[in-house]
Amino acid sequence: MTDERLAQQLILLADPAYVHDYLARRAAFLSAARADPALQRVTAIMEQHVEEPLSCGQIARRAGLSMRRMQRLFEKALGATPV
Repeated sequence: MTDERLAQQLILLADPAYVHDYLARRAAFLSAARADPALQRVTAIMEQHVEEPLSCGQIARRAGLSMRRMQRLFEKALGATPV
């Protein structure tokens, strides 16, 4: 992680509204993931590669999903598609 990226993340973490929103979204996602095996696979893959994130396409392929299916799962769980 570059120093600039780290600085950006530290600034975001200092904002209570950002932290609250992040925690709420994470809780919603994890709740949905518990109910859906495909989201469980996606979550596990993302956690395994947190230091060197994969692209959305790579995550979808490793989870055995199409990009569109993964987007729909995220949209259903979070109200937004993965970036």
